[in-house]
Amino acid sequence: MNRSRRLLTAPTLASLVAAALPAQCGVVADISPGATGTNIGWSTAAFGNELYFVANEAATGLELWKWNASAGAQLVVDLAPGIDHSRPEHLTPCITAAGPRVFYSAFEIGHGHELYASDGTAAGTGRVVEIMAGTASSLPFHFCALNGRVYFNATDASAGAELWVSDGTAAGTARLSDFAPGAASSRPIELFAFDDRLLFSAWSPTAGRELCVSDGTAAGTFLLRDIRLGVGDSAPTHFARLGDHVYFLADDGVTGREVWRTDGTTAGTTLVANLFGTSSVGADELRACGDLLYFREWGSSGHLFASDGTAVGTVDLGVIGRSATSAAGRVFFAGYDGLLGSELWVTDGTAAGTQLVADLAPGPVGSSPAKFVDCGPGVCFVASTATTGELWYSDGTAAGTTLLCTLDPGGAANPDQLTMCRGRLFVDASSPTYGRELYGIATPGASRAVLGEASAPDRPRLATAGDAVPILGTTIALTGSGPPGYAGVLLVGGAGLPTAVPQLPGFLEGGADWTGVQAGNALTVATLPTASFTVPFAAPVDPAFEGLVLQLQTIWFHPTVAPTLQVSNGLQLVLGAATPH
Repeated sequence: MNRSRRLLTAPTLASLVAAALPAQCGVVADISPGATGTNIGWSTAAFGNELYFVANEAATGLELWKWNASAGAQLVVDLAPGIDHSRPEHLTPCITAAGPRVFYSAFEIGHGHELYASDGTAAGTGRVVEIMAGTASSLPFHFCALNGRVYFNATDASAGAELWVSDGTAAGTARLSDFAPGAASSRPIELFAFDDRLLFSAWSPTAGRELCVSDGTAAGTFLLRDIRLGVGDSAPTHFARLGDHVYFLADDGVTGREVWRTDGTTAGTTLVANLFGTSSVGADELRACGDLLYFREWGSSGHLFASDGTAVGTVDLGVIGRSATSAAGRVFFAGYDGLLGSELWVTDGTAAGTQLVADLAPGPVGSSPAKFVDCGPGVCFVASTATTGELWYSDGTAAGTTLLCTLDPGGAANPDQLTMCRGRLFVDASSPTYGRELYGIATPGASRAVLGEASAPDRPRLATAGDAVPILGTTIALTGSGPPGYAGVLLVGGAGLPTAVPQLPGFLEGGADWTGVQAGNALTVATLPTASFTVPFAAPVDPAFEGLVLQLQTIWFHPTVAPTLQVSNGLQLVLGAATPH
């Protein structure tokens, strides 16, 4: 048998520990018992396996919490003891050399708002470094994880607000820029990871707010291109990767706010085209979905556009649209055609394939769908009908668009912070019984999520064909590409936290272990004799497998080429039904 085409079957799955989640649409944690409830904020799915969030509980104040499948919701640490608040913000997962950490900004009396990191335990949570000494605050924000470190904007006494980097240790935390010399601030924003580099927007007194780049060293942190010559701001924003380029919006002072792209070099930073001319404000809400870019024209038409990254490949989809979100190979968005109000639409990137999904609130106002999140075969979102704003699900058809639950018949549910973690939808919402708490849907259907980054230099990729999800009783294709000339192996393991892989010169450059190969827990799915591969994945029809979480990864080997080993990103699959229930 050709092992590169080996089928992952039910017996293989059964060798992993399966813990199916019961169907549920309701409160996940009643942190503050009674109808008063808890204020929830800043939610992030850490490493696909744990949910970190901020909660304001009467006895502990506003502090860091987490949820996992084994222990449920739990306070991580009461950083400001008693009813005082540490006010955690900007929660950002990062796989450091010491292991998985969640970085964030928090407040302590006597220290102000500074950089903190947590391994999920009280003992493993603490201030990384005090950038601004004493009671003043460095106010870290705009975090971005890249290659085992986090980049962020912070303020110190000598340089103002500039770009910083940290590996989770005081010795490994340093300021990288001083674009605005002295106490003036360049205020880096829009931080975006691009292979081994960081793209961002920063201000200087000679160039204005422009596109900058960093390789993680002070010497390698500089202005990439002054797009709007002189001291004017091109104000780069809305970074999105498509292929080997990063696309973004900028204003060169001549063509207006248009789509630009960069390959990380000055010469390779160019205008895509003057798509809208001077009569329009320009483009907005740029994002990459599948192999296309989507953005709306912010001006005369407000239409949603799709583009392959070229002027000739840019198409007007013919409807006003915003909040484009990719799911199952299509893009869902809030659309308005001038007749029905703002409603749910879907597109395949062509004008002919752009259509209304459902008129949820008939009339000129519409249901105003918002807060979309990829839920596997479709999207979960918030929509307002005649009575209330609640959680909905859609697979892109009218028949497959359903109200998931009514948390508050009185109309005060106000769902927010929709976050997918471990195949489960979490939401900050309110109900008459529990007040404002953490709610969830235990079985939103089959799902998949890309985990972490691949190692350098070739960045091997692992995905599912067409962004397919493992619906019970179906077969999907696992696809990937590795370094030319390397041989590989596809591994699977039970869902868990990743392990940092030691970066050994000539052996491995970055990446993490998602399947437990270092612990000896990973199972081989297939050998990969060629760089590109397709491996079938069969999800059993047995409902006992619903909720099973698997993590997959490829490891590539070459005996004579450095680095000898390279690893792909992780891929998390949650087996389930085609729709939430």
